[in-house]
Amino acid sequence: MRHLNYYNLLLFTLLLLNIFLLSKLDFFIPYFSGNHSLLDFDAYYYLSLAVRKGINPYLVSTMTTLGPPFVILPFVPFSYLDIVDARVLFSVTSIICGFLSVYLLNKKFFKGSLATFLIFFGVLFSSFPARF
Repeated sequence: MRHLNYYNLLLFTLLLLNIFLLSKLDFFIPYFSGNHSLLDFDAYYYLSLAVRKGINPYLVSTMTTLGPPFVILPFVPFSYLDIVDARVLFSVTSIICGFLSVYLLNKKFFKGSLATFLIFFGVLFSSFPARF
């Protein structure tokens, strides 16, 4: 019985920590609106637009810092959208992929334990601003 109480206390503490971390994401809400630039995403977005217009990717001045031309392939679908809509879709997609990664890692390696899910979730979203 005592073990169950410690486990519940651990879950409660992890849940509070995760709620706190998510509340800190409100700082990033303006970025999710698409009105603020996303430095890396914007560079790939504009490079994708240039390539779609037939411009040689090696001649685009910003390409020198982005890597080989194939790195833009995941960003080409976004280039069919307005930049604001593309930023929002990219931001939402990043968050959904984060949730799915945490869920799948937890399910595969820890058999779906709620405690490990909350730990993974906390680690992901405590470092989310740096990763994002």
